[in-house]
Amino acid sequence: MLLMEDRQLLEAYRNGEEAALNKVYEHYRPSVERLLRGGFSFSSGGQTFRFRGYHTAFELQDAVQEAFMKAFRQNARQGYSGLQPFGPYLMGIARNLVIDEFRRRRREMALFVPESAEVRLARSESQETSTSSQWARHWSNPEVGVMRRQQHTLVKDFLTELEPQLQQLVQLRFIDGLSQEETADLMGVDRNRIRRMIKDLRMKLLRFMKRRGQISSLDARELIKMLSMA
Repeated sequence: MLLMEDRQLLEAYRNGEEAALNKVYEHYRPSVERLLRGGFSFSSGGQTFRFRGYHTAFELQDAVQEAFMKAFRQNARQGYSGLQPFGPYLMGIARNLVIDEFRRRRREMALFVPESAEVRLARSESQETSTSSQWARHWSNPEVGVMRRQQHTLVKDFLTELEPQLQQLVQLRFIDGLSQEETADLMGVDRNRIRRMIKDLRMKLLRFMKRRGQISSLDARELIKMLSMA
């Protein structure tokens, strides 16, 4: 109700005046923290999911700051009319940040599958032939073989372009199949750093494959095989 009751403050907020932004931040910060710490349910793609909330001070404060940064952008300030309570408007921004991150991670994770899932998939495809014979038959198709060899070469090129720390991350997390905690311990960094590195790695891979026209034809299951071979 703060901005609805104080029209002078509302105008100062819409103009981006520092004192007004500070007052809005201090007033609403506890509410945003409660939302992002406690979590909430949301729907995506016809399914209902539960965001369990941020439970480390680093993650929580990072999300809170990002929410206010969005709320303080010019288009967001000008988009708030002052006719409705500002709290729900701000909470909607914070919720959308979480939901957008969830959807982005689902899209990026489509490029990666656990190796155990690869094994189960290979076994379920045929009960009569071995995994090795399936692989040989797959590559015996000249057209498919050329495409896979091209992708394999691209993945090798991608790995060689990575800085040593990201190469080590690929080896430990995606090839050796270690958990984030185990990877963090071996690399001598904390888990939050590993998560940021994985995010960076996925974006680099997506951009790399997109530049080379491979995103539309790339099979996520084959990517893991090629990473292991590379």
